[in-house]
Amino acid sequence: MRKLLLLTASLLLSFSVSSAQDAEESTAPEIGLSIIPRLELKPWTATGSERESGFSFGNSSLYTVFDATVNEHWSFLIVNHWLYNESFSEESRYTSLFTGTKSLYESTFRTDSFSWVDYFNATYSVAGFSFTLGKDVITTGGFEYDPWDYETYPDMMSGLYNNLPAYQWGGKAAWTTPSENTTFGFQVTTSPYSDEEADDRSYRPFASGRYNYSLSWLGDYGIFHTNCSVTALQRFDWSYSWLAAAGLRLTPGTFTIDMNWFNKVGRYAYDVLAKGNTGMLSATYALPSDRFEFTVKGVVEKVNDPDEENYDNWLAGFSAHWYPLKDSRDLRVHAAVTYGDVLPRSLPGCTFTLGVLYNLYIPFTR
Repeated sequence: MRKLLLLTASLLLSFSVSSAQDAEESTAPEIGLSIIPRLELKPWTATGSERESGFSFGNSSLYTVFDATVNEHWSFLIVNHWLYNESFSEESRYTSLFTGTKSLYESTFRTDSFSWVDYFNATYSVAGFSFTLGKDVITTGGFEYDPWDYETYPDMMSGLYNNLPAYQWGGKAAWTTPSENTTFGFQVTTSPYSDEEADDRSYRPFASGRYNYSLSWLGDYGIFHTNCSVTALQRFDWSYSWLAAAGLRLTPGTFTIDMNWFNKVGRYAYDVLAKGNTGMLSATYALPSDRFEFTVKGVVEKVNDPDEENYDNWLAGFSAHWYPLKDSRDLRVHAAVTYGDVLPRSLPGCTFTLGVLYNLYIPFTR
């Protein structure tokens, strides 16, 4: 696998040399850095037999996004997650700000958890083809992975989104049809799994020798959009766990309606993928002024595994966004409420979120 990546890197380098000879056709470079702080307040309460309540700082975080389009061929992306807050704690009903930050840096050289580096890759594009090498998100269909992490509400996301370590090292090749409405992709990345009795070093990138293989189809057909994939994740015992995903998006007018399905359920466990089904339905309405948008979302998860204890999870959520700056979405004031199996240990409960997010963009080119 390492030899394959070195060969790919050599090919990308040779492409860069040839593209430099096409300077007359080069587009103007766009290079910039976004600094994105998010601060939230989130009280919560359990509604089942365990009458608990508590308070946290929600999805408070600090991200940076370095995005560079050098010319029509080359682009680079680096996304860092510098500060992280644990929404809930098993030890306390109240959490302080950025309680989970330490775990980001402890996981720097691990593939089985999230770290402070989300994306670190380069992409070369030519004649409808694109080749990406570096750290990227595992190709996973459905539209739940579309927003940046700093834009989401973890309480309103599926167990798959919250628990699968989706940022892995590897390479991806994609081809877009001449009509530019269909893209097919193939990706190879490191697997989040290693030996069951392995030490920490085996979870370093490429150390376990286990990989994921993905095929994807993206479609853009008027108001109909598709995002489908099949991924084989190599497991502890060298077998494969097959993750299928299908997403359909409808965009009539200022509405966006998403329907997503996965053939697995994500969970916080040693083996993150359980056999079953995950279904999601969401609808977003943006006012014509583009200053307000409202989203409702539902998630249903059903574990159906003969070797596991079966269970069902569900949640329903509503969020409202206000963009107070004229002709800009850099500042977002938001509120959300989520009800269902949204607390630790799948306790039924309700969460309330109020927060603000700001995207400070610093251009390095004009």
